[in-house]
Amino acid sequence: MPKQEYIVFSLSGEEFGLEIKAVREIVESQKIVKLPQSSGLLRGIICLREEVIPVVDLRKHLYDQITENPETKQIIIFDLVDCFVGILVDNVIEVLALPSQMIVPLPSFLGQMGVSAGLHGIGRLSGRLIIL
Repeated sequence: MPKQEYIVFSLSGEEFGLEIKAVREIVESQKIVKLPQSSGLLRGIICLREEVIPVVDLRKHLYDQITENPETKQIIIFDLVDCFVGILVDNVIEVLALPSQMIVPLPSFLGQMGVSAGLHGIGRLSGRLIIL
């Protein structure tokens, strides 16, 4: 039975999963430099080993709320097509291998409501629901 591996993280009390093959690394939050006239979604940039990485406030994107105390959070650096991007999350919980039969697609109704952008399913495991 094929399995997909995910980095599971929390954000606003919910659990989310990001495919591990897209993740480069996880770093403790550091000074995020704000860029002038950037959107609320782009929190700013960090410098990681001489590389400039844009950092997105995932809470702003998903819940329209700005992350408070970003210095206490973690940043997941992942590959987004042709560059690396960081997402600000509350904390990383675990690496989880989910069998494909434990992943259900999002109901089509959510797509009609505009809720499903960037999401591809729900992982169900031992009473947990993990947004993928």
